Amino acid sequence: MTTPKNKTGEEHCTSPASCEHKLVRVPKGTYMTGDCAEDFAERVEHAYTVHRASIRLIAEVTARSYGTIHSILVSRNVPKRPRRVTPRHDGEQERGKR
Repeated sequence: MTTPKNKTGEEHCTSPASCEHKLVRVPKGTYMTGDCAEDFAERVEHAYTVHRASIRLIAEVTARSYGTIHSILVSRNVPKRPRRVTPRHDGEQERGKR
């Protein structure tokens, strides 16, 4: 099975192992400010938009909470992707199951 790629040919992040080289794990309790926070936010945005990593995956890899990653994306005006929709056999759409 090959790793899915985006329009620019870069691989999507589908597991923590495939995302680790792009994101930095931040020790628990670390408060980031200034250039460090800006760099982290850029990496999070890049992982979410270009590599199509999920917010949960980014949170897992960086050791930050879902809420923190979500707040970073909102503050940078990154549009959230819609929830996954799976096609039903009768032609209607059904929300994906978790």
